[in-house]
Amino acid sequence: MHAGAISNEVDATIEQVTWVLGSLETPLAVKEIIESKHPDAIVVVRVQQRGKTKRGEVVAHQATSKLFDLQLTYRTPMQTAA
Repeated sequence: MHAGAISNEVDATIEQVTWVLGSLETPLAVKEIIESKHPDAIVVVRVQQRGKTKRGEVVAHQATSKLFDLQLTYRTPMQTAA
């Protein structure tokens, strides 16, 4: 799903779109956005949530776990979307 489609679906305004190489880089990008922009909420699109291999499972778990940690630490609502 594209960020524009998500924003229309939830009646939100996109203030920034950031592309990262992969799921492992996502938590750092999210942390930098939260600390510099202080958004009301963040939507992470296409983060790996499960893997087909053992490595994929580890990557998915670590990325998702760190995103949840950031959400709690910074008290910023966050949603992942496929």
